[in-house]
Amino acid sequence: MLANDDFEGYTEYQLYVFAYYWIFTAISTVGYGDYAGGTTLEYIFSIIIEFVGLCFFSLLMFAVSKVFD
Repeated sequence: MLANDDFEGYTEYQLYVFAYYWIFTAISTVGYGDYAGGTTLEYIFSIIIEFVGLCFFSLLMFAVSKVFD
């Protein structure tokens, strides 16, 4: 089931949270590198912060684009 032994012993819920964390980090181009959560709660917190940042950046770009229209 798992291609990487690092994830052995995790529940399916924890694996899904980690997968979404990876997706949000890649999409938001944050790319923490050596900074990463250690628990499921830390991953969820990071996902929320990244989503809020993405929404804020989108609103900011919308406002800037309206200035130049």
